[in-house]
Amino acid sequence: MNEVSENPYQYEEVLFKEEQSFVPWVKWLLASILCLFAVLPGVIIYESVIVENRPLMNEDTIISSIAVIILLPFFAMLAFTRMRTKVVKDAIIFRLWFLKRRYPIENISEYEAITLKSSFDVGGYGIKYNYNYGWAYVIGGIDCVRLKFGNGAIRTISSTNNQAFAMAIKKAKELNEPH
Repeated sequence: MNEVSENPYQYEEVLFKEEQSFVPWVKWLLASILCLFAVLPGVIIYESVIVENRPLMNEDTIISSIAVIILLPFFAMLAFTRMRTKVVKDAIIFRLWFLKRRYPIENISEYEAITLKSSFDVGGYGIKYNYNYGWAYVIGGIDCVRLKFGNGAIRTISSTNNQAFAMAIKKAKELNEPH
């Protein structure tokens, strides 16, 4: 299967492709926070204006409105986050939010499919740094692939199918070996 890569002028064979989002309980937590932030200003305005007979533009209503304006888009962005991972012949291409990385296959000295005991092994869901796992990008669960590079750097990327991800890296390394 050929697919257009991030460079529109180059076609690359895709060995592995995956799109992840947060695990369901994290999505429900974020949705609950979104609902809370959607209802909270109404409750504060009702309490302040109707019950206490204060003017509509008082410090409580202004502060709650500003908090909602700032925090609502942030939690909405988190709730709809997608992480895209792709292995092609010469690189692992990874995209999360604004972050886009391309890790050349020839720079990877070791790789392994791992399963964390919990997401807190790396500090929780999201982008975290941990001494044993390096920069960890954990979105879809505790199954991951840990990459070690020739310069000593470590990256850990979550995957819903870490065995297939590791096999794709193996195939890419074999394709890049001199014959």
